[in-house]
Amino acid sequence: MAALESLSQSADALDDLAAKLRGQARELRAAVKTGDQAAVRRRRYEALDAAQEIVSLLKDPSEQWADTLQSASLAAVVRQFQEWKVFDAIPTAPGASISYEELAGKTGVQMQLLRRMAWMTVSVGLLRQESGDRISHTPRSLNYLEGTHGADFHKTLYSLAIKAFASLSEYFAKYGPHEPQEQNHIPATFAVGSPELTFWGHLERHPDMIAAFMHSIAPAAARMPITGIYDFGWVAEEAKRDTGGDRVLINDVGGGTGHCIVAIQAENPAIPKERFMLQDQYHIIDQLKRDTPESVRGFKLAGLDFNKESPVEGALIYYLRRILHDYSDKLAVNILRNTVAVMAPDSRILIAEDLSTNPPHPITAMMDMLMLTCGGKERTMEDFEAVIKEAGLRVSSVSRSAESPMAVIECVKA
Repeated sequence: MAALESLSQSADALDDLAAKLRGQARELRAAVKTGDQAAVRRRRYEALDAAQEIVSLLKDPSEQWADTLQSASLAAVVRQFQEWKVFDAIPTAPGASISYEELAGKTGVQMQLLRRMAWMTVSVGLLRQESGDRISHTPRSLNYLEGTHGADFHKTLYSLAIKAFASLSEYFAKYGPHEPQEQNHIPATFAVGSPELTFWGHLERHPDMIAAFMHSIAPAAARMPITGIYDFGWVAEEAKRDTGGDRVLINDVGGGTGHCIVAIQAENPAIPKERFMLQDQYHIIDQLKRDTPESVRGFKLAGLDFNKESPVEGALIYYLRRILHDYSDKLAVNILRNTVAVMAPDSRILIAEDLSTNPPHPITAMMDMLMLTCGGKERTMEDFEAVIKEAGLRVSSVSRSAESPMAVIECVKA
């Protein structure tokens, strides 16, 4: 009787959620008409969240195990199909299909096994079965064709994160129930039998994997705004006031090949290129000095290991974008302290990171679990404040993106 009563209440709530989803659909349609990609993305995620609420409401708690097993099964099948080149053997032309027998012949996989595993993908709409014995692509499965971002992401995800997830019990049994603290002895490298390596140290032993990883994260990185969040106008005014000066006004610490300062300088042309500095690992900077892209010409370049060294002294701004989320609280504090040590009285540190809500959105929670496997961490504002305070800083302002969870936290010496 209690179960029927609960189901009746769920049915009542379903009406409200259905109305909410219809409203989200209208807003998504309106956003599409405007052509605003950021608004479309935001409305799409809102509609997905509303749809997920409906699914969660209708599912019996006792069925939860099936969701977990289904996700694990699908991940395993997708990775195996990548290994066997199954996705690439299915014709991609619109309306084209292939029989299981033909597909088995092209891939060298036993037909019975191939069909059983394919049914896992068909059951969730990843591949489409037609006429009983033929199979075809869907827009979702095209994402796993060799060379696509999706294929490379799943390849590295399965090889590193999923193995690490499966080994978490053994990892915490060995190291204790607390967050990883160092760059090595992390779940990702523990799972592959090389706990002494860092995440990047492991990737460097597998050049094909590091190439796939860098390719796979490019779309996500492109969706994280660089400009339009923090107003660098006051820095431009300082550049005008100090015309001819040689003080570094913006030092991009850990800035890779310079895409961030290129974007910032383009938005703020009153700040001369020679007042910017790019610092990153020595081999990255050495390569840039040997083969300098036109976009980076004019910027100052210097090598740096920010875990062990301090950046160039006395810059007006030290800009750390997507750096701290790769590290534990202990190591994040150390990176900030290394920077605090060379700050001038008027220097500021800008920390550009995604801010997690409490509790987080499912995608943020998933990303945080991925970061856990490699020793990093997604943080709430309160988490950042604790790290910032321990490093001898205080928050002076927070600028938030209207399009994403990205924010720029401005810090000064405490």
